[in-house]
Amino acid sequence: MSIGGGPAGLLAATLIKQNDPSIDVTVLDRDPVDAAYGFGVVFSAAALGKLHDGVPWLHDDLARAGRHWEHIELRLRGNRQRLGGNGFAAVGRTALLRSLRRHAEDAGVELRHEVEVADPRDVDADLVLGADGVSSLVRSTFAGEFHPDARTASARFVWFGAHADFQGLTFLFERTEHGWFAVHGYPYDEDGRCTFLVETDPDSWHRSGATDGRRAEPGHSDTVAARFCAEVFGDHLLRPELLTNNSVWRSFVTMRTARWSHGRYVLLGDAAHTAHFSVGSGTTMALGDAIALAAALRDVEDLSGGLRRYEAVRRPSVERLQAAALPSMGWWENFRRYVELPLPQFAMHFLDRSGRITHDRAWRQDPGFVDGLDRWFSGGTGIDSVLATPLTLAGCETTGRIVHLGGGVQLGVRPAQYLGLRGDELVPADRSDPGVPVLLLDQVNGQDDVEDGVRRAATAGVALVAVCAGGAGEDARLAQVNLSERLRLELGVPTALVEPDADRDYAAQLVLSGRADLVAVPAPTIQPQQR
Repeated sequence: MSIGGGPAGLLAATLIKQNDPSIDVTVLDRDPVDAAYGFGVVFSAAALGKLHDGVPWLHDDLARAGRHWEHIELRLRGNRQRLGGNGFAAVGRTALLRSLRRHAEDAGVELRHEVEVADPRDVDADLVLGADGVSSLVRSTFAGEFHPDARTASARFVWFGAHADFQGLTFLFERTEHGWFAVHGYPYDEDGRCTFLVETDPDSWHRSGATDGRRAEPGHSDTVAARFCAEVFGDHLLRPELLTNNSVWRSFVTMRTARWSHGRYVLLGDAAHTAHFSVGSGTTMALGDAIALAAALRDVEDLSGGLRRYEAVRRPSVERLQAAALPSMGWWENFRRYVELPLPQFAMHFLDRSGRITHDRAWRQDPGFVDGLDRWFSGGTGIDSVLATPLTLAGCETTGRIVHLGGGVQLGVRPAQYLGLRGDELVPADRSDPGVPVLLLDQVNGQDDVEDGVRRAATAGVALVAVCAGGAGEDARLAQVNLSERLRLELGVPTALVEPDADRDYAAQLVLSGRADLVAVPAPTIQPQQR
């Protein structure tokens, strides 16, 4: 029995029934037949490949009904930047659900619509799938066993549909008198309809007044928001109005659960986990869960063992996506900081928002874009050319973008230390020593350290700030980069990121994307790199 008739519940029910036609499988859906909130859903080329291997009939349906493209496009300050090597496909959510329902019925699954489950403990079934979304009743009923952890992002977003001049995955950035607003958009059918998700920071949202003030209720759409967003992004629309379908302002919730099963209950899809929509993974994860659950339960004699196997197989890939989504979500919460970067640099910064796109990987995806960016930055092409670009500080010039920590520099010491940059080496010094004065902000672990670092740097009067993470964890790394970016973009202070394990590919990416001016390493051990 599946509680929830979305992609996860429908596909899991179908595959379980196909694996054993003798069992009774039912899907309970609270919505009417053909109800679908939202517009299009997007899949990466890699996700489609996995779907082809796991559920070829669904892959074929999506290939026939959807749109496909090989690039993304950024639009900022009236200019456009295309980035190739990014294969994606999109399909209307309604088309996806119709395909899943048809195959479920063909397999013999009973679909029951407009059924509201008040208590999952009353459901008479050997196995109950909690496929009931991010507000899952199954999860909340057994919260003491599943141990959910929900974290709400600060940004506000609203889903619309539109007829827009999008040829692929397109991101719009527009300044208003209230602040910056952005769009994640893409075409999803042959009629020219597009998903049109608008996002902004909470201050800009409050100043805009772009809401009717009503609470989000099923079926309600915020017409004030629709009119406002259509006006802001009117130059990109082929028709003046935006399409609405349960379109209200929301804040994204990242959901994690310590366990995915309890007794005869198992979670999948958004009920178990979510990852920010900027990595395009919600439906992909839901379908992946369904495939893994059905496989784990095939020919199983011990239900609890099968459910444990499902979680063991799926959790690592889900957690990798969630890890990638965390910095991407942070990028979108703070994109207003980056929009003043030159467009080529902004594009590279955007590509690397999850920290997984190196200079070399970006070049392999789109050599023309990266070579053009290299020439803009250094006058030449390639990693070595980028890192050989000198930097002038306080009348002194480095030979390149990598500097070395002198033997007397101690990391992990509080309070903040002062160093000197002499040639290409950071050495212990005090503020009266000759050379370039440098403030070392060490042990950066979280947001409090970021705020403290901004305050210190604002009054230090130095020519360079070196920033060092306080640990190897993701939170410390994000805080380190966040502080470096804020010093550069808000205070105009050059920075050096202390990266003991950096290779030349990573170092080039840091400076080319605008995250730092220099990269500091313990010793001159990384060698020139040949592409």
